[in-house]
Amino acid sequence: MTKSWKPTELHVFELDGVLYDSQPPAGAPSSWLLSAHSLAGHGQPGFDTKWLLEGVVQARRSILNPSVVTVLLTGRPLHVEMAKAIRTLLRLADLHFDHVQLKPVSLPVPTPTYKVLSVQQWLLEYPTILSITLFDPDPESVQIVKEAVGRAGRAFVAPQVSSSSSPPG
Repeated sequence: MTKSWKPTELHVFELDGVLYDSQPPAGAPSSWLLSAHSLAGHGQPGFDTKWLLEGVVQARRSILNPSVVTVLLTGRPLHVEMAKAIRTLLRLADLHFDHVQLKPVSLPVPTPTYKVLSVQQWLLEYPTILSITLFDPDPESVQIVKEAVGRAGRAFVAPQVSSSSSPPG
């Protein structure tokens, strides 16, 4: 979705650890986050304690800001069940991002690399963007995106994100 105006900011949100606490239950296999079942049993923010309300509120602020392109960019794998589960979650939270992107299963790169490639693509799609804000609990993703944004001559902000879960990938 391309906004009809000229956005000046790009706000990128990770699902896990920013909007939703997806910490695996005790004894869960390492592949737990790759399954759509890891998002089962969800409810609305305020009723489902897995929602991270600070992240949800920030996402809503960003979505309502007409100068911002908003993106949910997650390392969760792109397959039918996962896409459906994430769409359901976002609908429950009333979060309407400009872009929702899951990591293609066929993309053989680490998640931080996938994220930087995605941000670079959005900078090409929206050349009026002057700053990128990345809400991501993974320090490696933050660092690699920060370096790429700096090379592109754009400002970069990475608000402190406290997470009790690890991002997939």
